[in-house]
Amino acid sequence: MGRRRTSDGQRARSSQPKRAHKRERDRDESQAAARRRKMVSERWSGRYAGKKAVIVKNYDDGDAQRPYGHALIAGIERAPLKVTKTMGKKLVAKRTQIKPFLKVLNYNHLMPTRYSLAELALDKEAVSKQAFKDAESRKAAKAEIAKKFSKRFQSGQNTWFFQKLRF
Repeated sequence: MGRRRTSDGQRARSSQPKRAHKRERDRDESQAAARRRKMVSERWSGRYAGKKAVIVKNYDDGDAQRPYGHALIAGIERAPLKVTKTMGKKLVAKRTQIKPFLKVLNYNHLMPTRYSLAELALDKEAVSKQAFKDAESRKAAKAEIAKKFSKRFQSGQNTWFFQKLRF
């Protein structure tokens, strides 16, 4: 059976609208899932690729500076290391330190997971887009994030969040 041709010999085009490619559909679904607050996601690219982060605030419609959907995320740049019984208090304190990061990211560069940190209450004044204006406020925001993350780590909640991602 041959293909349909028009009178001038060209292939006939289908009248049905072209369906979105599976990869594009998956990306749209992942973006919709990434828009939920307190959702844990992973960075896809860049300096913090493969790092776990939490969505602090989402901007679905964008703004003047970023006219696309994006999110303010807080994550773990350096995860705490393994601790054994033979280690002293000083070494344990050093190895359990958490280095956080704060970033504004396009939804395309996030991969949402099925996990969420529901009871994470960050200070709205300290951790916001305005924290990027100067170094002092950025440092205060990171300190706030580090305090909340380490409190959660010390209490033993969400252990999967503080483990290094193996890939």
